[in-house]
Amino acid sequence: MAVISTKTRNRLGRLIWLLAGLPLLAIASLANAQDVLDCGSLDNPYGPYDYTDAELRAEKLPRVEKAHFDAGVRALKGHNRKVFTWANLAGDLGYTLRVFPNHPIALYTMAQYHISGFNQKQPMQYTPECYFERAHRMSPADGTVWLVEGIYQARMDQNEDAENSYKQAIALMPNASEAHYNLGLLYVEMGEYELAREQAERAYELGYPMPGLKAKLARLGEWE
Repeated sequence: MAVISTKTRNRLGRLIWLLAGLPLLAIASLANAQDVLDCGSLDNPYGPYDYTDAELRAEKLPRVEKAHFDAGVRALKGHNRKVFTWANLAGDLGYTLRVFPNHPIALYTMAQYHISGFNQKQPMQYTPECYFERAHRMSPADGTVWLVEGIYQARMDQNEDAENSYKQAIALMPNASEAHYNLGLLYVEMGEYELAREQAERAYELGYPMPGLKAKLARLGEWE
């Protein structure tokens, strides 16, 4: 199962990925995604802002998170200062992603909202595919978006899409141990054990702390 560590989940809200100068991939599908998915304009009365811009994050993010993305919303329990309704929860999460379309923790929370089936209680404005497309449109070089998208796709058993997303994340962030780790987990699920071992070795070389992938491979006789 795809994972995102607690440490990374807490850290992503504070990190800026230094992507300047990294090679971008030519992804023709993104150019046409708006027409295919009808994911709406990024225009918003407040924003939209690129999460990878440290100055914008420092200036604009605290106001948005205080009003719409506190710990309660992150936990999918509703804003701590609002009466809980599914409409309020979906609204707060959707607002955060309209202002900061590539907010990594908000994207992960949105994915969890759908994986948990909460969209059946209250649909969000867009589908998960649209929220990720909008994030890519906001910041095409943000490898973290690809990582979170891959985690969502893996959880939804969309293995080929997840593989592509993890590879895009690695292309943009070659030293992101979590991307290598999750791609390794995916390869285990796909029965591609040699590829899984290669990704595991790279993840652990980069200091990834969780032993789950190594343990899976060991049980399969694929790890010395």
